[in-house]
Amino acid sequence: MPPSAAESIARSCTDRDGFEHVSVHPSALPHPVVGFYVQAGSLEEAESAALSLWGHASSAVVELQAWEPTRAEVPLFRPDLETGPLPGLGWTE
Repeated sequence: MPPSAAESIARSCTDRDGFEHVSVHPSALPHPVVGFYVQAGSLEEAESAALSLWGHASSAVVELQAWEPTRAEVPLFRPDLETGPLPGLGWTE
C-alpha cells in the first residue's frame, strides 16, 4: 500500500455521499488496513458505502488498482453511545 494512499483516497472520495474521512495503516499485519469513516443508517449501509468508496478510489488511483478488499468490517458508530472499534477493511495485493 503506497504511503500516499490516505491522501489519494481522500482526494478521490471527497465529494462522494456519506464520506467523512479515511485512515490508512499500511504497516498493519497481516495486511494493511484502510478505515473509512462514513455516515450511514445501518451496519449494512456502512459496509456497502466503504466498499463503494474503495471501488471508486481504486479505479481512480493507479497505485491502488493492485489492491482488493479481503473483507469489510465496518461497525456502526453512534455518536450518542461510547465510541467502539475503528472501522476498517482488510486488504491483499
